[in-house]
Amino acid sequence: MDLRALASLSEVVDTDADGNPVFRPAPSSDAFAAEMEKYPLKVVVEGVYNVKLYPEDAETTTILNIKRGIISALAVPLLEEDKNKNMHYLLAQLIRSSQTCNYKFDNENKHMTFGSCTENHILVPFSHKGQYGVTNVGKQQLTLLTISAHNDRVFDISGNAKGLRIEAVEDRTVMQDRDAGLTLLR
Repeated sequence: MDLRALASLSEVVDTDADGNPVFRPAPSSDAFAAEMEKYPLKVVVEGVYNVKLYPEDAETTTILNIKRGIISALAVPLLEEDKNKNMHYLLAQLIRSSQTCNYKFDNENKHMTFGSCTENHILVPFSHKGQYGVTNVGKQQLTLLTISAHNDRVFDISGNAKGLRIEAVEDRTVMQDRDAGLTLLR
């Protein structure tokens, strides 16, 4: 499977009368989209859980990690799968997580057309009875916009194969990046 990502970034700028977030394109959205679309995402799926990515040498780890997240969201979980089977026991005592996903499929063409997932994470030590504490809610939506006429199902897999596990990247916060810090202050 060879996927090209059409991506954009948005940020919350306000809330509406019902308390829902109001989004607008982030200032770096165009640069992000260009970086996401620069290289095709070459993916091989064998069986149920064996997923290998074949990134280009110049592709950044940050972009590859984002593409990993897209592939993970597209991987429709098996109903009988135990969601926490890969979570380390100690971590499971500190963080409670849940994920709810909804998918729409085009049964005639045999592919997914839409996916929406919501992840909820709560830091248990800072919660009251496992609720109402330090939480993180992540929402992802993927919509199939177009299908290209070409077929790149066969590609060279002699490159560096990578799995779906997220790789660490150098943290470049505003405080570490002088130019970004100056831009923020202007």
